[in-house]
Amino acid sequence: MDIKDNQIMLLKEDLECVHLYLDDKKVPRQDSKGKTYSIVGRIKQLESRMIKDASDVETYYLRRNLSKNCDIYNSDECDCGKYCDFGNCR
Repeated sequence: MDIKDNQIMLLKEDLECVHLYLDDKKVPRQDSKGKTYSIVGRIKQLESRMIKDASDVETYYLRRNLSKNCDIYNSDECDCGKYCDFGNCR
């Protein structure tokens, strides 16, 4: 086996490791029509999911914090009677 064959073999192994990692993260290999995603396509799906998950967590904590401090949906005043600006009492 020459150097180029060895490099190709190593690249194939790396590619398979990436596929296995994405499989572990439950990123599909194919779309609903059976079309196979490229590695980059699968990574983009994982990125999108991670961004959405982070946004969902942020939204959850913001809403939780707001509901503890005030009810901006029904009035502009907190339970303490002060003006409320998105959870910040003044």
